[in-house]
Amino acid sequence: MANQLYGYNPSSNVSISARTTRSMDEYLSKDKTLLGSSSYYGSSGYSFSSTPSTMLFNQSDSYTPTPSKIPEPVVSAKDVQQPNVKLTLAGLPRREGAVHCPYYMKTGMCKYGATCKFDHPPPGELLGMATSQGASLSVAGEDNVNVNEQQRWRSWMTSYYMERYLKNKTFYKLPSQSTIDNPDQRIVDDLSSFTGTTLSFALTLFNAAIDLISFSNILYGIYPPFFVVLLAYSLGGTAISVFLGRGLVSLNFLQEKKEADFRYGLVRVRENAESIAFYGDEENEMQLLLNRFRSAFENLNQLLISSRNLEFFTNGYRYLIQIVHVAVVAPMYFSGKIEFGVINQSASAFNHILGDFSLVIYSFQALSAFSAVIDRLGEFDDVLDSSNKKGHQDSKEEIQLSFCLINSSNGLHSDGSLPLSKRVKLLQVEHLTIQTPSEATLIKDLSFEIFEKDHLLVTGPSGSGKTSLLRAVAGLWSFGDGAITVYVKPRGDLDTPHSPDVVSPEVTSTNETIGDSTGRRNSEGVIFLPQKPYMVLGTLQQQLLYPTWTEDSDNLSDDAKQSDSLPFLMRARDARCVNEKPKKPTSDDLIQVLNDVSLGHLLSRFDGLDSTHEWSSVLSLGEQQRLAFGRLLLSKPTLALLDESTSALDEANEVL
Repeated sequence: MANQLYGYNPSSNVSISARTTRSMDEYLSKDKTLLGSSSYYGSSGYSFSSTPSTMLFNQSDSYTPTPSKIPEPVVSAKDVQQPNVKLTLAGLPRREGAVHCPYYMKTGMCKYGATCKFDHPPPGELLGMATSQGASLSVAGEDNVNVNEQQRWRSWMTSYYMERYLKNKTFYKLPSQSTIDNPDQRIVDDLSSFTGTTLSFALTLFNAAIDLISFSNILYGIYPPFFVVLLAYSLGGTAISVFLGRGLVSLNFLQEKKEADFRYGLVRVRENAESIAFYGDEENEMQLLLNRFRSAFENLNQLLISSRNLEFFTNGYRYLIQIVHVAVVAPMYFSGKIEFGVINQSASAFNHILGDFSLVIYSFQALSAFSAVIDRLGEFDDVLDSSNKKGHQDSKEEIQLSFCLINSSNGLHSDGSLPLSKRVKLLQVEHLTIQTPSEATLIKDLSFEIFEKDHLLVTGPSGSGKTSLLRAVAGLWSFGDGAITVYVKPRGDLDTPHSPDVVSPEVTSTNETIGDSTGRRNSEGVIFLPQKPYMVLGTLQQQLLYPTWTEDSDNLSDDAKQSDSLPFLMRARDARCVNEKPKKPTSDDLIQVLNDVSLGHLLSRFDGLDSTHEWSSVLSLGEQQRLAFGRLLLSKPTLALLDESTSALDEANEVL
């Protein structure tokens, strides 16, 4: 320490002469009252002595107190070159033009009650800055954790909502309910916004609580009524903000809906591009889309007006409080109750506490948008809960659908023939009445049975209820009365070929109901072919294997399983369905089926089974229907229900 002065950094190439002088007249005329009569002492063997106009720095082995002298720790601006680096203490910024305080640099405390012009903030500001910097470092360290947790939370909620959305045919029932719109946006955008905003607000609230605790003690210690005034001011500002922004929640809710409606209109144009092009009605589609966009634009204007009014108040609230601060502390300063350093102290604490108390005011627009997201998700959640409940609360009667297992036993005649009464029953409909939601009757008191190898054709005029009958059997339509029972064999019996030369054994019902198995009926030997087949997103091979064999976690590579840290995104299929699946067809089987349904040319047209395209666009409706029959041949069901599934085929292909 023999060659270093406090405030001197040897690495900055700055030299300080052992004897420097400077006139102190201007300095003492302004600040001699601040230092009082206390002597100023250096550390590490330096003592300061002074004359009225000069100050001498003398090096010695120890220092001697000189109480009668007034310290003048001033360095000559002429003799000393200012360093280019800024000296800091605990990460605190240096004040430009201030004189270094050796005592503060040594102890971190001000010897003169933070009233001098040395290079440090007042104690209150120091505490606040240290607390803020600690919180900032904490936030910076938690940013990455926050993002990771947000992604994990969003992934879990997305999986949870999709499971409920696809359960019990809820996705099929929702379009008929006018209370819900755009479920896709609620799952994708609203869930992402909800998880991210919730974690962000939680972290902000936590930091504000720490900040409030740190600075409240300082401000309350300076002047307790000052703290009360600030609390009352912030509460009043919050109440006014809530009043001015009361319409923002509904406007944000409508904005989300209208933006989603406009986007959905564009999606419909893409999905029905060929039909629109055939009609040549692009102008009408343009007008419909512009109407939806205009509705969203007008709502956005109202949202901006409300936000502008709230912003006017927020800015006024932010600047008016500075006048309140001065109005409270100025009389105390001029009356001598507080010193000037306390003003800086109170100002720092005041602004920090104001920001903490005004968190709702400054974030009201974000909170209103967040509230709209909560409303949309809450509405969606209620609809999912009601749709997943069995039965309809507003309907006393409904169609009862059940799946029952059947057992096989030998019951042949001595000549090997099968008695007529012992045939395998696959479907039984008893006293079925089908109604519309408005209680208009489509089918009344219908009863019939379907046995193995039976062929039943249902005919009738358009609108007579043919498709509604299939919907009831599939569990998609429950308005009405009656009972439908589907008899299914154990999976092992389904692989037995059903040729005319093989006599079926006796099959009797065990009366063992396996509940709502509509989601598993493909594994139980029941398949439906709608008029317009569904083309999945995937390869040509996946088109043929759907819906009996689908991609699941078993098909993932070991590396993919090990790298995936979100197990709830690797949803495994029901173990019963996996065990009951028939053997998966080989590539040769798929090629043979394509040739059987006159689609062998697709292999050369689309580069094999592993090619991926938008199949609903590149294949004609007739090709899609033939592809659906290929699925039927591969799955080998016991019972197949077809809804005009050959409407787009010519006679030659229909015969095949």
